[in-house]
This record gives sequence, structure tokens and C-alpha cells, in this order.
Amino acid sequence: MKAKTLLAATFIAILVLACSGEKKAEGRRLAEIEIGRKQWAEDYHGSERTPTDEEAISAAKRAVSYEDMRAIVSAQVVFYEENGRYAQSLSELNISPKSEIYTYSMTFPTAQRLRVIATGKLDEDDFRDVIVMNQLGDVEIIEDDIRNWKQTDGLRRPARIIQQARDAEKKIDVGTRRRLQELDE
Repeated sequence: MKAKTLLAATFIAILVLACSGEKKAEGRRLAEIEIGRKQWAEDYHGSERTPTDEEAISAAKRAVSYEDMRAIVSAQVVFYEENGRYAQSLSELNISPKSEIYTYSMTFPTAQRLRVIATGKLDEDDFRDVIVMNQLGDVEIIEDDIRNWKQTDGLRRPARIIQQARDAEKKIDVGTRRRLQELDE
């Protein structure tokens, strides 16, 4: 009799724990959707469309990348003030991003300018999320994995045109560097 009672009590305890775990998971999902809807409104201000739950969850993941990027920019500003230059890596800044979806890189167009680039995949299609933040905290979405579009100069374009624009930008950068070197000589 005691064994049956103990077995029944154990079974009930397992059921209670399973149900509370499911409730916590559902609560986390609802919180993530709410965060995502707020991020959606910020990213796509002027959009009258309400995001689906999946789009909202993706936007919540993007919100984490924004936090990471702001932390990187803030750390870079402090590093610049102390050292007169930007740090070349995240390890030099002693930062570890929260997001496991995004990878982060930094470029330095000039000695005083900084660009933090976050790249990630939010779903299984061919698009990816590419977001750029400058040293002032201004954000630009270059490729959007939530709405599945890519932009060049603020316009939606096919990938072929984007690649042509990137190639042209590289040629301009190389030519400009060459001219600057000639002037220095």
C-alpha cells in the first residue's frame, strides 16, 4: 500500500513539474512575442501590418543583437577615449555578446568612425539579417531576414544589383586609397 501511495505521489509530482515547465515555456514565448512586437514597431515604423508570432519572435532575437551592438559601441567609445584608437576585436574589449544567432564584426572607415556589423540567420530561407550600427548608435538594416529583402541605398533590390553595388563601392575605396597614398608621397 505504501509503495502504491509513494508511486502515485511521485507520478503526481512529475505531472505538476511538467505542467509548470510548460507554463513557464509558454510564458517565455508570450514575453518574447511581446518584445518582438515592440521591436517590429521600432524597426518598421509606419508599417500598419501586425507581425505574425514567428515574425515577432525573430524581431525579439534581433532586439538582443541591438543590445549587443550598443554594448560594443559603448565599450569602443570608452576604449577610444582611453587609447586614442578603437579596439580591433571583441576580446580586446573584453565583451562576449548575448546573442548566439548573430556574429559581430567591426570596421573603421576612418580613424574616428566605427561600424559594428551584426550578421545572423533567423530562419531557413536564403536571406540573412545584416545590421550596421555606427559610433553614434544609428542603425541601418542592410539585409532583412524577417521581411526577406535586401537594400541598396535604401531601396529594395535583387541580390545581383546589391553585389554590383558592393563591387563598385570596393573599386571606389581602392581608388580613393590609391589617390590618398599618391598625395602622401
